[in-house]
Amino acid sequence: MASGVVQTEAKALLEASMGVTPYTAAATPKVALMTATGNGSSGGTEVTGGSYARVALGAGSATTAVPSVTGIAIFDTTTSTRRLWWGDLTGTSKVVGAGDTLSFAIGAITISL
Repeated sequence: MASGVVQTEAKALLEASMGVTPYTAAATPKVALMTATGNGSSGGTEVTGGSYARVALGAGSATTAVPSVTGIAIFDTTTSTRRLWWGDLTGTSKVVGAGDTLSFAIGAITISL
């Protein structure tokens, strides 16, 4: 399983740790479902269609059309384009049917440096 921090986020964290630039934490991070998982420098492709919307980390679930979800990304809510973290789903992609709800158990999404 590949996962990690986005390069611009890593740079911001490093600069903050060295006192170069203050760090602005995400107020309410949101989880996005991806049909093509990105990496540290490429954003991937987010699910679209149906009633899909990003969900606050630690609350709720996402309902969508019929995609094959390969991973997730975590975004800052203050600017929807500030992608913070990314990761593949464990194992293979998950096909989510129309009206299905995709959820993750508490502790299933872990973030580490």
